[in-house]
Amino acid sequence: MTMSSPTPTHGFGTIKGVFIPSILTILGVVLFLRLGWVVGQAGLTSTLIIILLSSLITFITALSISTRATDSQIGTGGSYFLISRCFGIEPGAAVGIPLYLAQALGISFYSVGFAESLKLFFPDISIPLVAFATLVGLTVLTFISSSLALKMQSLILMAIILALLSFWLGSPLESTQLTATSPDTNLGFWEIFAVFFPAVTGIEAGISMSGDLKDPRKSLPVGTIAAVIVGALVYMFCAFMFSQLAPTDLLISNSLIMTEIAVISILIFIGLWGATLSSAVGALLGAPRTLQALAIDRIVPSFLAKGTKETNEPRIATVFSFFIASAGILLGDLNTIASILSMFFLTSYGALNLVSALEGLIDNPSWRPSFRIPWFISLTGAVLCFGVMFMINSGYSFIALTATVLIYFYMKKKKVKSNYSDIRSGLILHLTRYFIYKLNTLKFDARNWRPNFLIFSGSPKSRFHLIRLADAINHKRGFMTVATIILKNKVNKEHMFSLEASMRNFLSKNKISALSKVIEASAFAEGAGQLMESYGLGIVKPNSIILGDTSNPEQISSHAKIIRQASEENKNILIIKDGPTTEIDSSTGGRSIDVWWKGKEGNADLMLTLAYMLKTSAQWRNAKLTLKTIVFDDDEKEGVSKNISQFLKNSRVPADYEIYTSDKNSVFPLIIEKSKNSDIVFLGLKKPDDEEDYTQYYNNFINQPTTLKTVIFVLANEKISFMEIFS
Repeated sequence: MTMSSPTPTHGFGTIKGVFIPSILTILGVVLFLRLGWVVGQAGLTSTLIIILLSSLITFITALSISTRATDSQIGTGGSYFLISRCFGIEPGAAVGIPLYLAQALGISFYSVGFAESLKLFFPDISIPLVAFATLVGLTVLTFISSSLALKMQSLILMAIILALLSFWLGSPLESTQLTATSPDTNLGFWEIFAVFFPAVTGIEAGISMSGDLKDPRKSLPVGTIAAVIVGALVYMFCAFMFSQLAPTDLLISNSLIMTEIAVISILIFIGLWGATLSSAVGALLGAPRTLQALAIDRIVPSFLAKGTKETNEPRIATVFSFFIASAGILLGDLNTIASILSMFFLTSYGALNLVSALEGLIDNPSWRPSFRIPWFISLTGAVLCFGVMFMINSGYSFIALTATVLIYFYMKKKKVKSNYSDIRSGLILHLTRYFIYKLNTLKFDARNWRPNFLIFSGSPKSRFHLIRLADAINHKRGFMTVATIILKNKVNKEHMFSLEASMRNFLSKNKISALSKVIEASAFAEGAGQLMESYGLGIVKPNSIILGDTSNPEQISSHAKIIRQASEENKNILIIKDGPTTEIDSSTGGRSIDVWWKGKEGNADLMLTLAYMLKTSAQWRNAKLTLKTIVFDDDEKEGVSKNISQFLKNSRVPADYEIYTSDKNSVFPLIIEKSKNSDIVFLGLKKPDDEEDYTQYYNNFINQPTTLKTVIFVLANEKISFMEIFS
């Protein structure tokens, strides 16, 4: 069980809590050190396309966040909170853990970026040492008060504005003013796009503060959308100014070209330092809150969730993030780290868009956002995110997505329980509804046949071998329902519901994929008839009934009635006669399956289909399948042998065949003799003509003395040609 998310006490507003952290991360290192290079490499037109495409992805993500933020209470954890409360705790963790690592390592990335900018003035400084000192100072600042850190961000924003004004008012440069290096102009569009894209990933800084906002439903939509729009306009105007104020060779060769153009050069450095430090502060504020949310849901150790009594500041999570960031500084090659971080951020954005798209597509009554967009817009954003990931770097994309999948399956195995609902059942129901309706419009044929078993086992524990054998034949290709019929007035409704729940739990513990059904009836045959007639939905109805054998005279009569009704309802019948060895285990070596075959007609086709499916299951994969047939004249053997041999060759069924000669009165003794060592024997039943006669036939046939291990009596009633499966 999870802990509830603590109530925020800071009450930050839209500007301080969302817009400023977001816009400071957007107007960051790329603006000051790489935008001119992008313009020089790609030209103004392509640069504007890059800016617009990047901003479009972020803008759609901001719209998707807005729909989520205006539909439900937003707690601590930003993107993790939004994803986990929609998809569930496992997908939330799969995205939340990489997101946290990206934010934590982002702290070290920005700290090193600040240290490298100082190296221009102090060539002999140690970048790791300065980066670590910067990290310590910023951690102390946020540890003292996140409010103070956010106030510092306001001052940094002013410094960036002054730097931009100094640049916009600058003078044009001539190519002779600097010594230009020979530029590499062979980079492709997506390589240049990859350099620029981290510039627009700043909205995560605002989302991460969601638990500390006074009104997240108002602040997140307004703050994130405003930051994206303002950032895009600033980048486009700066790109235009670069194209007008500096020649191409200088834009490519000088990463600090902005300082050469600006009226007051030192303002550019102040803006650059402010951008790197503010980005580090944003990550240092966001990462611990994501970790705190993960700890609240017990995905990571719960002690990391502890916050201060007054403001719930994630002090322990901040210290933990400090050590992660310190390790990041020691990794050295932050260019490689930055590429991987971009993958994780894009994964987060893609998941956020997918969440919003699915919520809009399903449109549950509980989905009532005050800010609503069409679901396909969010889906477009998700496709763009994942597509751009692979365009930028398919290798890092694979690493990011593989890590996400591994975390998901780990959380599934860990079985962490949540105390909140998600949309997974609604999504499955939506898809089920669509496909069931779609199935009803399509023509059904034998090539697509699957067994849909209705198993009358009673309590699953009492005749579990019926269920295991059915599961081996089915091996998750069709449907199974385990049914129990309770005589009227024996138990109340509450007990019936409890029995059905216990059946589901029993099947789940034994790893059997099956539904459970409990009904009340005056007699067993009546209840079975009701289920055969009405159970199921649309085309997804049971097509095959499974019964255990019986020697009780009353039950024999009841079984005969069920077989008769199954024939009328066009449902196949399988009667499994208990043998001395009915349990199916994993030791399949040396096992054998016999099908007593009369040729390509009637029951034989269905028996071969069931036997083939049984053989292809994991439990019976190594078993030997043999078609056995009887002729009443030796002269028939050659022709029958030729037909069976040709059939097996054409149908590609991995089976042998044997042919025996017998008179009509010795058929059953011959079957017993020739299949006495076989583990499963398939025999056909005749169709019922008259109920009284069939009861007598059924009693005589089923209860003949036999030494066979397990016999499956089969009666094919469906109006399809099973032989088409093997054509």
